[in-house]
Amino acid sequence: MTDTSRRAVVDAALTDDGSGLVLTRELARVLGEPHAGADGRHSDEPSPFHDGDLVGAVGAVCTVKGLRPDAGPAGVSAIHKGAVDGPVEVSRTGIVTDKHGDRVHHGGSDKALYVMSAAEQRHWSEVLGGIEPGRLG
Repeated sequence: MTDTSRRAVVDAALTDDGSGLVLTRELARVLGEPHAGADGRHSDEPSPFHDGDLVGAVGAVCTVKGLRPDAGPAGVSAIHKGAVDGPVEVSRTGIVTDKHGDRVHHGGSDKALYVMSAAEQRHWSEVLGGIEPGRLG
């Protein structure tokens, strides 16, 4: 697959409004059932980190660049994100200037930030051809 065709596949996927998506039990979390928090731990599990631990460095902070129509219940998607310049303010519910299309499943104290490792970014950039920070949400 060429870089051009990879980009076309990614662009098509990101402009799809989801109207043909069929959720299955395996893919959809059932609201109200216990689930792990954003870091994969359940609320009764201790954190492996301690105050002052250095766990990584931030290469880019991305916020929504524009909402687009979506066939889901929210009616819009905020998946198109891009890097911002300079420092950002972060509250307990996320980056202050960011937006979420679907407030039920995105944002909030347990879903405030999404972190993608540099290795994951490199992998998907190689697979899909030049994926810049924020392009995958």
